[in-house]
Amino acid sequence: MFNKLRIRARLLVSYAIIILMMIITGAYALNRLDYLASLTSNLYEHPFTIRKSVREASLSFIKMHYKLKDSLTAKDSATLNANLREISEQEKNFHTKMDLIQERFLGKKSEVDDVLRVFEDWKRLKDQAVAALKANKRDVASQLVRTIDADQYVAFEKEMEQILVIADNDATNFMKEARIAAKNSYVMLLLAVIAGIALAVGIAIFLTRSITRPLILAVEVAERVAAGDLTVTVPASGGRDELAILLKAFRKMVENLRRQTMAIHEGVVVLAASAGEILASTTQVASGATETASAVNETTATVEEVKQTSQLASQKVQLVAEGAHRSLQVSQHGKKSVDDAIQGMNRIREQMESIAESIVTLSEQGQAIGEIIATVNDLAEQSNLLAVNAAIEAAKAGEHGKGFAVVAHEVRSLAVQSKEATAQVRMILNDIQKATNAAVMATEQGSKAVEAGERESLEAGEAIRLLADSIAEAANASTQIAVSSHQQMVGMEQVALAMENIKEASTLSLTSTRQAEQSAQGLHELGQKLKHLVEQIKL
Repeated sequence: MFNKLRIRARLLVSYAIIILMMIITGAYALNRLDYLASLTSNLYEHPFTIRKSVREASLSFIKMHYKLKDSLTAKDSATLNANLREISEQEKNFHTKMDLIQERFLGKKSEVDDVLRVFEDWKRLKDQAVAALKANKRDVASQLVRTIDADQYVAFEKEMEQILVIADNDATNFMKEARIAAKNSYVMLLLAVIAGIALAVGIAIFLTRSITRPLILAVEVAERVAAGDLTVTVPASGGRDELAILLKAFRKMVENLRRQTMAIHEGVVVLAASAGEILASTTQVASGATETASAVNETTATVEEVKQTSQLASQKVQLVAEGAHRSLQVSQHGKKSVDDAIQGMNRIREQMESIAESIVTLSEQGQAIGEIIATVNDLAEQSNLLAVNAAIEAAKAGEHGKGFAVVAHEVRSLAVQSKEATAQVRMILNDIQKATNAAVMATEQGSKAVEAGERESLEAGEAIRLLADSIAEAANASTQIAVSSHQQMVGMEQVALAMENIKEASTLSLTSTRQAEQSAQGLHELGQKLKHLVEQIKL
């Protein structure tokens, strides 16, 4: 029952018991002290006071008796009266002390009455002696004083001695009773103190055991938990005090720690496995990023080469355009020559030769244009292939390749336009070759038959007009090819710039991937450390 109390209530009950024991002991000690004080007071108020009063009353009686004797030898009435006044004052003191004796005497009252009776006899004889002295009868007075000395004085001392004996006996009894009471009080107080000390020691031992035993258990549990042993079992306590609550809290704490540590252990295992997988994935990503960076560098170099090829193609297209303009000029000159031939057939041979030369030159330039067109066509094919590859790389680059994908699309569009333009130029060149062949045939026919010069000149003029139109169209087509080639070159410059940006992004991506790989490596090491730490805890 006592063990189920709270420590505070237990301490209060223990202190209350000790205080009650102290109150009982103190009350008994105070009672004994009061009893001893009453004995001391009775000893002082009765035997001691009686002895003192007896001595003072006896002294007053002796003084009265000797003053009475002195009165017998008084030579004058003044001395007699002074002695009588002294006797009267001492008589008053005597009665005062006898009244106190009579009040506080613990013996028989008859003892005090005997003293007073003797005093009355003395007083009666004293009055007779005083009367005799006043009557100047000194012999009668002397006889009366001698009678007092023989009877009343001795009787007074005897009676007073009996009172003193009784007072001494009372004092002795009081002292014995005080000694017995003091001894009994000492023994009882000693027993009470011993009992109180024993009770306090018993209570202290009980409280110490009831408090330290659960604390020792709690300390043992805490030490094992601190050592990493969560398999400890906290014993259940049947009490309801603070220590029992502490043990319950320890038990809940150990259970929660065990449960949380198991969860942490599982999480650490998963973390270690995940960190290993992340490390492997990051390593693969880093390897892929390295390969991507290498591919981007190669693509950048390829784009730079294509850019240079585009510049060469642009230069060649410019040459084709210049040749087309020159052909246009030649055709205009041919038209003028035909007009001159119509005006003067005499110079037809010269004009025909000039036309023949011009036609040969035009044929050579047509062949050069054909070669340029083949080069431009090849360039368009390569640009188209480059645009496809660039679109694939842009798709691989994700967000960083959106701008590059747009540029790749424009390059592909330019390549398609270039192919279409080259096809048109090829058709025009075919027309020019046909016209050239016709001009050659006309020149040959003009050479063979000058008489048919006018007719042939008209036909040549018509052919030259058609040739001029075709050359004009070829010049326009060449101009368009030059513009497209220039746009293609601008696009290739943009592609090169985009590839540089992709290269920088790939470098940054590679750096970030390597940092991620290092972080994954650190995470993997941390997971292994946590796993090692958790494995040290016993569950």
